[in-house]
This record gives sequence, structure tokens and C-alpha cells, in this order.
Amino acid sequence: MAGLALMLAALWLFACVPCPAGAADAAGQAGSPASKSGTSQPYTLLSHELSPETRALLPQGVDFGPGSFPFVFSERYGRGLKLVPALEGRDAIIQHVASQASTPLLIEAIVFLPYSRKPPAGASAGGSTGASGRKPTVEELALLFNQFSSLQGISYWSASRSRMRTLYAASYRISDPKERKKIEDPRTLQDLLTLPPRSFVYQKDQTFDGIVLEITIETNRSAVVMRNRNVTPLSMLSIPLLPADAVRAGFLAAPLPDGILLYFVSSLQQPAIARERVLESASNKALALLHWFVNEAEARHFIEPVSLPWNIDDLPPDSRLAASS
Repeated sequence: MAGLALMLAALWLFACVPCPAGAADAAGQAGSPASKSGTSQPYTLLSHELSPETRALLPQGVDFGPGSFPFVFSERYGRGLKLVPALEGRDAIIQHVASQASTPLLIEAIVFLPYSRKPPAGASAGGSTGASGRKPTVEELALLFNQFSSLQGISYWSASRSRMRTLYAASYRISDPKERKKIEDPRTLQDLLTLPPRSFVYQKDQTFDGIVLEITIETNRSAVVMRNRNVTPLSMLSIPLLPADAVRAGFLAAPLPDGILLYFVSSLQQPAIARERVLESASNKALALLHWFVNEAEARHFIEPVSLPWNIDDLPPDSRLAASS
């Protein structure tokens, strides 16, 4: 009976693996043909050429030109990152993922989010980007990334159920993995300066027992660098399904002259069964986290309103990195 219970729990896991993860100027909307999520979800296209500085940071094989959807996605088993941009801090992300013992499932995404071209209400006509007519600072992006409680209640498209579901029923910062005393997210840039080098976050979805993540968020001259890993096993009904340190994620976010460049990678210990189901679930949850970042950035008047699909299968074909790239 114990073996049967473990197998059933494993099947539930690979139907709904939680994955941490994060695109564009409102020039035009392209419909998503034959949307598999049941809606004709449009996606936003770029209206202008990127600056030379931004183009120089893009990885090989990625070209966000006018009329394109500035989002590229990759999902595969193996090693070696293909979409990490040439930003300061990239080596820390590469090492964070490369140091995992087993060959992982890798999910990568790179997104460009143009700044708002209209100054917010009350701003002078001379300003054209970001809050108060300017681009956000690296520290302001770091403050956004530290709002873990705002992840509670976000939704994702469940392909197995063919409907939207709540991703995180609970998400909040805690004192440490043992005591788990709930603490508040930083609200100001001054609060940000008082954070310890490492933070811990408790998250609970609708299927599994709660999990604790170790989070490191650092800033440099040009980007925010975020790394996380699970420090408690992923389990269901108290049955361990994935061990500690089986899931790692990394983020890079940089305020560039014309927009925010966002990179995300999730590295998941390779399961023995249901590989396609893992890809499907993890990918849609990564999209949900991108929706979260976009909503938070829009609320701060950093970027133009952006339309994104909820189902990874609704992405335009050229948004998937070719396997041979």
C-alpha cells in the first residue's frame, strides 16, 4: 500500500509541479489562433527598434525587432543555458544552476518590457518612461521582486483541468525554515537596505504540502540578481516526492534605456516518469509568474500595459527557441 500511495502521489506531482519564474510596447495586438486555453488571448507586439545597448545584451538567436512578440522560451532536459543575457550577474545564475548534481529539466525565458511612453498622471510632459516620467532604478526592481506576499492568490492555466486555478494559496516571508514566523515584505527602499543576505519564503499550492524556499536577491550597477532553491522536500500527504535542493531558479532584471530586460531560469531535478506532463505544468506556471511581474510593473507605471497568453501552447511559434539553437 505504501508503494501505491507513493506512485499516486508522484502522478499528482508531475501533473502540477510548482515552478518559481517572469514583455512589450502596445503597438499592436496579435490574436492567438486556436487558443488551447479556450480564449482568443492576444499578445502585445513591439512597435519600435530596440536601442543598440539593449540589442547587444540579447543572447544568440534572439532578435526582438519591430512587430515581434518580445518573449522567447526554451524547455528541455540537459545542461547549459541558452537564453541568459550578457548582464552583470549572469555568472552567478549560471553557476547556481550548473552546480546541481543531476541533469535537470531546464525552463528558460527572456522578455523585453518597454517603458511606458506616456507619463503618469501629474508628471511633466517631458518625462516618458517609468514612474514619475523616468525608468526604474535597480533598487526599485529589487523592491518589486521582494513582494512575495503578492504572489498569494495568483492564477495559472491548468491544462489537465482546462481551466484557471489558483497557483499559490499561501505565499509569505518567514523568519527561518524551523520557526517559520511570518514577517512582512519590505515596503520602501529604506526597508530594502535592512534585509539580511538570505530570506526564506513559505509557499503552499492547492495540491502539495507547504514548501520553504531560500531566496537571495542582490543588486549590482545594472541589474537585480535573484536565486532561490527549495530547502524543504516537496511532499504530498507528508510523503516526500522531491528532496531539498531539487528545484532551483534564477532571475536577472535590468532597467535599460528603452525598457526592462527580464530573464528567468528554473532547474528541476529530472523525474523518472511523466516528462511531458512536467513540462506542461511547469511552463504554464512560469507564464503565471511572468503575468505577476508584468502586473506589478504596470501598477508602478514602469511599463506599457502588456497582453500575454496563459497557456504555453498559445505562444507564437517564433517564441520557442529551436532545439538546435
